[in-house]
Amino acid sequence: MQAKFEKQKVLNNVTYRRYSIKDVEGATDGFSDALKIGEGGYGPVYKAVLDYTHVAIKILKSGVTQGMKQFQQELEVLSCMRHPNMVILLGACPEYGCLVYEYMENGTLEDRLFCKDNTPPLSWRTRFRIADEIATGLLFLHQAKPEPLVHRDLKPANILLDRHFTSKISDVGLARLVPHAVTDSFSNYHMTSAAGTFCYIDPEYQQTGMLGVKSDLYSFGVVLLQIITALPAMGAVS
Repeated sequence: MQAKFEKQKVLNNVTYRRYSIKDVEGATDGFSDALKIGEGGYGPVYKAVLDYTHVAIKILKSGVTQGMKQFQQELEVLSCMRHPNMVILLGACPEYGCLVYEYMENGTLEDRLFCKDNTPPLSWRTRFRIADEIATGLLFLHQAKPEPLVHRDLKPANILLDRHFTSKISDVGLARLVPHAVTDSFSNYHMTSAAGTFCYIDPEYQQTGMLGVKSDLYSFGVVLLQIITALPAMGAVS
């Protein structure tokens, strides 16, 4: 795995805080289950302290080829852009395929909508504000330079909430640059294969592979339904 990462020249052109394997292992107490706060398709996520700061550390599962591509994509995207509604990447450990983010105290929007761990329901004021913040972050991606970025996996599980319930978009590992010429409503950019999460994927993109910024708008519509109804995606869109 380390040899593969060393061969990726793209990483040499990206500026980021580099953490050592020793740093990561020490911060996670040897990847202790007691510090594990989640797990997705990419790999497990741990709560830890690095440089006297609470952080979330996402570790690439061994042998996940797609995960390596996502690691590189997140590193490229998040290391060169800042926005109040985009999660902050603090650094990385390329030898481990490890990404270090700011720690978001209130977890994911999905967990709060479904009141995981008996947390109280979000107020309507908070829900409206979160919807506005997601839209603002999405617009930032779609207006990125030199070319717009399409997230491709927008969903409540990829929206994180800080201690004040400010929402931030995360997991941009599937994001793709789309040429300006195809960002309007009449043109799309052809992808060889669709990516994303069932129920959130734009049906046209899923069927044809034609990707555009409006693919994210479909996903955002499903997220809005869930913010209003607090139903699973399957129930919200059926």
